[in-house]
Amino acid sequence: MQTTLTYQRAPGTVHEVSDGCAVVLDPTGTTMTTLNSIGTIVWEALAEPRDVDELLGLLAAAHPDTPPAVLEHDIAEFLSDLESKRLVSAADAGS
Repeated sequence: MQTTLTYQRAPGTVHEVSDGCAVVLDPTGTTMTTLNSIGTIVWEALAEPRDVDELLGLLAAAHPDTPPAVLEHDIAEFLSDLESKRLVSAADAGS
């Protein structure tokens, strides 16, 4: 049985969106990360738990000319980066 991970903003993160781009402060208040407009679409979606397929659907709708494999790779890299900065947390969708 394959596990499906969901991602969500980490508790304690603070963000502000200006001109379509988010600035995110980590829970400790020590690191600020600026997201581009695509990253901001994902960040806003992560207000609720989302799996990669849901995020892929959002980005595919916003960028229909981009191949799904490219979007999937970019989402995976982006989520990994956010997770390493402790801005998102991942959980088993079944838990």
